[in-house]
Amino acid sequence: MKSIIVTTNELVEILDISRAWIGTLEKEGVLKKESRGTWNAVINMQAFVKYVKENETAPKEAVDYWTEKAEHESLKKELTKIELQKKQDEIIEVDEVTKGMVNLVLTIRNRLLSLHARIAPKVIGLKNVREVSEAVRMEIESALIELSQENAEKICCPDIDKV
Repeated sequence: MKSIIVTTNELVEILDISRAWIGTLEKEGVLKKESRGTWNAVINMQAFVKYVKENETAPKEAVDYWTEKAEHESLKKELTKIELQKKQDEIIEVDEVTKGMVNLVLTIRNRLLSLHARIAPKVIGLKNVREVSEAVRMEIESALIELSQENAEKICCPDIDKV
């Protein structure tokens, strides 16, 4: 086999890799210098081809890296979009909705449980079922009106600060 000696720059062009990668492959023992800045082109091309064949997963990993990088950037973009929507009060977190619903249910429950105390004094002197029924209906309507007039944001989501 004929020995063809080339410079580092020529080896970069022949193998189509960077100087840094040549340095790395030399440190790993894949490529071997003849002397300072000179290389045996034939021996090093064969060694490089063997290295690439043994490490055929490297190109797949590179593709996977860029695919993963693109997916990561896409997810970062989506998170930024969600944060912006939160700041603009376009969306709220599930925990806040859950707390709000619990507050709303508890407020309604407390109002309903307090109805008996408001109704009892009004029905004591009533003489028939129709009058009692009307008094109960009026108190229920009054409680519902009070609930509907309360600030829904105060009942539902007291932790949300409006900007």
